[in-house]
Amino acid sequence: MSEKEKEILAKLCSTIPKLSKYNQGVVLGVAEGMALMADMSKAEEAKKEEVCAGS
Repeated sequence: MSEKEKEILAKLCSTIPKLSKYNQGVVLGVAEGMALMADMSKAEEAKKEEVCAGS
């Protein structure tokens, strides 16, 4: 994990408990959405590489 990632994680760890339950849910939803998009992007790249390799 990079230093920037560690810094972000530390800020989230100290901030999340201070948020309302609603805002905690918002943060969780954003994080889950970003993770889903990253997974979809990786799958798309793998598919493109597979098509290119098969040509």
